[in-house]
Amino acid sequence: MFDMNFLFEFSRNHCVAICALLVPANLLLTLRTILLVGRRRSQAQVQQAMVIASFFACGFIKFAFLRSSLMHQDNPCISDVIFQFNFLSNSTF
Repeated sequence: MFDMNFLFEFSRNHCVAICALLVPANLLLTLRTILLVGRRRSQAQVQQAMVIASFFACGFIKFAFLRSSLMHQDNPCISDVIFQFNFLSNSTF
C-alpha cells in the first residue's frame, strides 16, 4: 500500500521549493499559450502548450489540496500565504 505520510512529509519539508518551481512555471506556460493563440499559431502547437501548462497547473492544484489537508500551523507554506492574500483581497468590507 502507498504510504501517504511520506508524501505529507515531503510536502511539508520542501514547500518553498515546490512553490518556487510551480508558480513561475504556471505563469510562464500560461503566457506562452496565450501568446501562441494571439499569434494564431497552428492548433497542434496551441494544444501542446495547453497540455504542458495544464500538467503544471494540475500539479499545483494537487499540491495546494495536499497542503490544505495537512493544515499545520507550525510550518506555514507560501501557498497558504497566497491563499490567505487572495481570500482577503476578494472579500468585501
